[in-house]
Amino acid sequence: MKFHHFGLLSSNPQGSCQVLVNLGYDVSGPIEDPLQKVRAWWGSHSTLPCVEIISPTETTGAVSNLAKKIQQGVYHVCFEVSDAQAFIDQVGGSSRVLLVSPPKPAVLFQNRLISFYFVDSFGLVELLEPE
Repeated sequence: MKFHHFGLLSSNPQGSCQVLVNLGYDVSGPIEDPLQKVRAWWGSHSTLPCVEIISPTETTGAVSNLAKKIQQGVYHVCFEVSDAQAFIDQVGGSSRVLLVSPPKPAVLFQNRLISFYFVDSFGLVELLEPE
């Protein structure tokens, strides 16, 4: 398992991208993901953690309602894992982990599978299959 990125939900993605650029990040995007119903921008830096900026599309999806409550903010962390069940066991087992979104391809990550889990006492975690 390794840390992959922070997910930042943004109602002003252009402004969020500019903040990352000001901090020395390279930012690419937007990329439209019809399965996730989001637009995503990718921020990478030579020494700082990667940041995925997410904004809902006009089509209602999982982040649409959350975007109404959170204008800007980190709302998930992503780990690259080869075994989701091993991750679940490591964080305390299925009594502490709730599947939010089953594995599906993500356009931003070259159609690698992602899934989302809510971990009690921690928050939303995205799991990304390795390359």
